[in-house]
Amino acid sequence: MIKTDSETKLAHLFDLKQPIELIYLTSCGISATLEDMSYKKDLPYSIVFIDFAAIENFENNTDFYNKFDNLIKRYLMPYIDQHKIKDLQTDSNLFTFLDKLSEHFNNEDKKIIFILKNLELREIYKKERFLDFILKLESWRSYSSGKINFIAIAPYPLNFSKYALGLSIRTHIMNFYFPEHAEIYTKKMYTSLSLREPDAKEIQYIWRITGGILGLIKELARDSYFLYPNTQVLMYDIPINLAFFEEFNGVTNRIRKIITSFSAEYQESLIKLAQDLPTVSNDHIEALKQMGVIDTNNEIRSILLKEYLKAIWANKTGWKNRVHNNETPSAHSIELGETIINNDTYEVFFPEQINKTYLSKTEYKIVQHFIQNKGVLISRDAVADILWGTEAPQKYSDWAIDKTISRIRKKLGDSKKPNKIIVTLKERGFVSGNI
Repeated sequence: MIKTDSETKLAHLFDLKQPIELIYLTSCGISATLEDMSYKKDLPYSIVFIDFAAIENFENNTDFYNKFDNLIKRYLMPYIDQHKIKDLQTDSNLFTFLDKLSEHFNNEDKKIIFILKNLELREIYKKERFLDFILKLESWRSYSSGKINFIAIAPYPLNFSKYALGLSIRTHIMNFYFPEHAEIYTKKMYTSLSLREPDAKEIQYIWRITGGILGLIKELARDSYFLYPNTQVLMYDIPINLAFFEEFNGVTNRIRKIITSFSAEYQESLIKLAQDLPTVSNDHIEALKQMGVIDTNNEIRSILLKEYLKAIWANKTGWKNRVHNNETPSAHSIELGETIINNDTYEVFFPEQINKTYLSKTEYKIVQHFIQNKGVLISRDAVADILWGTEAPQKYSDWAIDKTISRIRKKLGDSKKPNKIIVTLKERGFVSGNI
């Protein structure tokens, strides 16, 4: 029922002949619904779903071009296989490949919709190769009078049409908030995990604290299953405080994912709204309202999201300001030059930005060991002991140790040589540098 309603709303967009920038809140099922629809063969349109997250990491433009071209071809293969197209050379230039494929698109009985996801990662939507691809899709759309079209989905307005000259794109903000689904979805999530079915009062409470964000309801149910498998604990008996976010890991990670899906500017606006500050731009207010994140009174619907922003996320801004003002950092943080590590969540961020990187628990222990032994030679065996504990002799791997140190350096902004935070001493081990 829920998915049917979402599909109905999305189908309305598919009928439009103009390219669309679809804005939605992550963790609300919109992206999953679109991807599910791309596998259905009984729809009046063919959907080609392309997720650019696979090329979030690239070293230079050449690396990006190669990964981009291979990604596009890979996502087109299901369509090619389904229509038994045999005269395409997948090793040819991307745009030669696309021109050849367009002949088959033009003979297609159904409308063809390209769904483009995760354009905001590393600002892919500003890359020349991506813009060339978008303009190719636009030429197909224009030539086919809208029979071929594309929808770019993102968690906030990208306005990338200003980078693709001549492209006119319509922005549509999708509202995820379906209060009429509170009972059916909440019961479905809890009973699917063999949990006690919540009563009407508890359902309304769950809906209120999650703000109707389906991903949060799912994580709340999962966390409840693992934390209280044999008890009858009622959600409204559990206080929402710092201890809650430490205990309900799934909920906390989902909230992080929601927050970090926004741009830094939108994150700042959410922090201000959580603290009831009046200095949020009207554009951000209107977009968040249309998405369903805030209500008509400009209040964040989800109590969990609001309290997390107030109790944890907003503290990062405080740490950032203290660093700028040369004040002492919080006892709950470690300062490594310009890099700050939250001792409670292992999250890593910098004075000039809110960063969504965070250390794993093991990586944090390794960094902590270097801090406690500043200037002292740390042997590879010592790192192995942290990685594998008593099983270190059996699991020891120089490759795994080097990869772990490399990953930590990258997260701490220390990947460029010469390394400043963790320095390698050849054949001896490591030593802490700027710690």
